[in-house]
Parts: sequence; C-alpha cells; structure tokens
Amino acid sequence: MSNSFEFAFPSNRIHPKVKLQQKLQQVQIPQPLAAVVAYVLDAEYVQPKISEVTVSTDGAVLARVDHEPTFGHFIADYDDLLRGWFALLTSARLTDSEAMVADAMFAERIGFYGEAQG
Repeated sequence: MSNSFEFAFPSNRIHPKVKLQQKLQQVQIPQPLAAVVAYVLDAEYVQPKISEVTVSTDGAVLARVDHEPTFGHFIADYDDLLRGWFALLTSARLTDSEAMVADAMFAERIGFYGEAQG
C-alpha cells in the first residue's frame, strides 16, 4: 500500500522553475548570458548576481548587481540577447511547455520588445 504523502507529493513532480534551472545549467553558454539566465530563473549560476535589468531606449541591456546603486553593467544589445535566449532554449531541448514557462519568466523579468522573434 502506498504512503499518502508520496501520493500527494510524488518525487517525479519537479517545480517548472527548478526543472528549467537544471536543464539550462547543463548547456554551455557565455558568461553574460549565464548571468541573465540566472537572473531570469532566480538561480545562483554566477557571481556577482544581477539584481535588476533594464533595457534602454536604444536597446542596450543594462544590469544592476547586488549592492550597487546604478545600472553600470552592459550585458548586450537587446536583439543579440534575445537571439541568444532563443538559441539557448533550442539547444536545451526544452519541451513546448518548458519553453513557454521560460519565455514567460523572461517576459516578466526583462520583457519582450519590438517585433516577435523566435
């Protein structure tokens, strides 16, 4: 007879964010993109950790890291970051639902601007 706790919380059910962290952590990516992935997924991939991201009117993606008052770190041009993001999702071989969760998290933390891509 099975344990009621195991039924309510089966071990094969992993939170989507944790599953994405595991899958994306296994893909070899450049440091700036790794920092963005860590920020989007709220993970601890790199140091210093990004606290906030903004996209300037000219398309520059700028980051503020822990304990710094300004957005003093240039990450990439937005279009380049977006291409890198979509390439990462493709190389990580995410399911459609995992890719939707990843894109929703990206949209929430950074945003999608301009024409739809991907």
